[in-house]
Amino acid sequence: MPAVKSLSHFLLRQESIKLWRGLVREAYRLPAGGARPEVLSQIHREFRRDAALETDEHRTKFLIIDGQKKLEELRSLVAAVR
Repeated sequence: MPAVKSLSHFLLRQESIKLWRGLVREAYRLPAGGARPEVLSQIHREFRRDAALETDEHRTKFLIIDGQKKLEELRSLVAAVR
């Protein structure tokens, strides 16, 4: 029988999905011929790598905070390029 997941698990999952979408949207704002493919590839790699840690709530919170910082850096990069 699968374990019942807590409300905080679902909230963290929702936050992770929101972060994923934000990163991908910002990456698509980069010029097509520039760094966009590498940035998208890095986003995919890191999310796949960290998906295995989904059960560790504290680690997931840390990764979300780290991802939010990276999203801000990406936004700055996009603003500088445009």
